[in-house]
Amino acid sequence: SSKLFKNTLKLIKELEKEKFKIALATSSKKEETIKILKKAKLSKSFNAITTWENVKKRKPNPEVYLITAKKLKVNPKDCLVIEDSEVGVSSAKKAGMKCIALLHKYNKNQDLSKADLIIKSSKKIDLTSLKNL
Repeated sequence: SSKLFKNTLKLIKELEKEKFKIALATSSKKEETIKILKKAKLSKSFNAITTWENVKKRKPNPEVYLITAKKLKVNPKDCLVIEDSEVGVSSAKKAGMKCIALLHKYNKNQDLSKADLIIKSSKKIDLTSLKNL
């Protein structure tokens, strides 16, 4: 939804301003990921991008997140993932990362209970809530 997108965009800009390392770990292919990021004017917002082509094992395997942490040169335990799927939450937790699960109408029947925090609105994700995790 566009509301979700606006909130996500705002959060990314805040994180950039605060000099946080930001990464995108997606199951999408690189070509379509780059196209979407360009359209959203986010091409330069990410310090690392890991796509479908970079991994051998799919979520819930933690490989995508471990590769992304390595690209960022950070310890997985110092990473925070925002996810919206059961396999994604499971993958992040298996990687040893903290995880916020974002509820929406498409995942309401999934088990997101492994997340460190479950929120109902992307508006509830801000720098303070991230730092407190």
